[in-house]
Parts: sequence; structure tokens; C-alpha cells
Amino acid sequence: MVFGRTVQGKTLTFGVSGLLRQSNLVMWDRETESWWQQGTAQAIMGAMVGTTLEQLPSQVVAYRDFKEAYPGGKVLVGPRGSHYANPYEEYDTSSWPFLFSDAVDPRLPLMERVLGIRYEGAARAYPFRELAVERVIHDAVGRREMVIFYEPSTASSLDQPRVSESRAVGAASAFIPQVRGKHLTFQWRDGAFKDNETGSRWSILGQAMEGPLAGERLPPLLHVDSLWFYWAAIYPETEVYRGS
Repeated sequence: MVFGRTVQGKTLTFGVSGLLRQSNLVMWDRETESWWQQGTAQAIMGAMVGTTLEQLPSQVVAYRDFKEAYPGGKVLVGPRGSHYANPYEEYDTSSWPFLFSDAVDPRLPLMERVLGIRYEGAARAYPFRELAVERVIHDAVGRREMVIFYEPSTASSLDQPRVSESRAVGAASAFIPQVRGKHLTFQWRDGAFKDNETGSRWSILGQAMEGPLAGERLPPLLHVDSLWFYWAAIYPETEVYRGS
């Protein structure tokens, strides 16, 4: 998840508190020493309680897809050491989330991956198992029409010590299906995401890579790549997508 860090005219810098809430990261800001929960972007302790950070669109995708869409893109690389390895080995194949003690929503397995979307108070979870079958989903949450793309080969970041050796779990992204005010419809065909109106090929990042619309980008829709137990804990009223 990515957030804007200017709040009430202050630019905040964040660190990791070392604490978890609902098995979710708790951050702290150095300027007010308030605590913030990552999943909700809300301050839960300190002077900033009641404040919510602005969430910015972001996606979890394979590096190859980022490189294709942004060949000149910058890559943040930290110092290599023992901490360079994934510290959450086999997290997403465990039978129970680490330090999670909230009520369990039985509609999906606890560790099921979902794409979560919330709009105008309505929330919906799209299980990756459903996305893997359909690859492209046109739907609406509240009054917001959207399209979801799913790519199956992206590796889990919560499996093996080296992500390159982890099993494939896929990647999902959500967009507003419009370009230049024109509504588009999509399908998976010939091994690619293509719009029915022009036949252009699109990436998992919502960028037209080939065809009449090459270079155009779909407006991203705020969404979260989450595990079911957490999405259900913070949005218990969420609907679950069950296939078209």
C-alpha cells in the first residue's frame, strides 16, 4: 500500500513500530509519535488519532511486467545482508495468521488471496481463485464501474526466503475502463488483455502496449491485494464475488 504523507499541512516520516494489530503492520510517525495501522491508513494512537492518510493507487506485479511498461523506471534497492531475504517464509501457507485473534469469517479460507475494493461505503472481495478462472472481470462496486485484470504467474512475496523461488500466486489490478472519455470493454484472448473496441493489447498495469491505443493508460482504481482474514476483519460487511 502507498500513502501520501502530508497531513494537516505537516509532512510526516514513518517507521515500523514492531507492533501488529489484527496481524497487520503498525507504523509510527517521527513528528508526532502517533501510531498508524497500515491496512486502514488510520492513526490509532497519539496526537493524530482520527486522521486518515490519503491512499494512493499502487499495484503488486512481477518485475518483468513493470519493466515492460516502464523500461526507464527506477528500482529501489536496499543494502544487501541477512535482512535481504524474505522474513515471512511460508506465511501465506500457514494454517493461521501470525498473532491474529479476531473473529473468523468462514466464507473463504483465512489465507485466501483477494483483491479488495471499497467505494462509497460498499466493499467487495474478489478471490484470486475466481480471478484465475475469468482473467478479466467487469463489475461495479457502489456506482463505480470497473474492470479487473488477473495475471497468474507472479510469485508470492510471502513464501520462500528468495521470492524468485516462491510459488506463483498471480497478480490482480483494478481500473476504470475509460480512455479519453470513451468506455472500453475487455477480454482475455490470444494470450493477452485486449479491448473489444480497438483490439489494443494492455498490460496488467493498465497500459496499452500495442494497437491503436498504444501509450494510453486506464485510470487506476484504489484497491488492496490482501489476505482474506484481514480484509474481512476490517470490512466485515464486505461482499464476496462468486463468479459471473
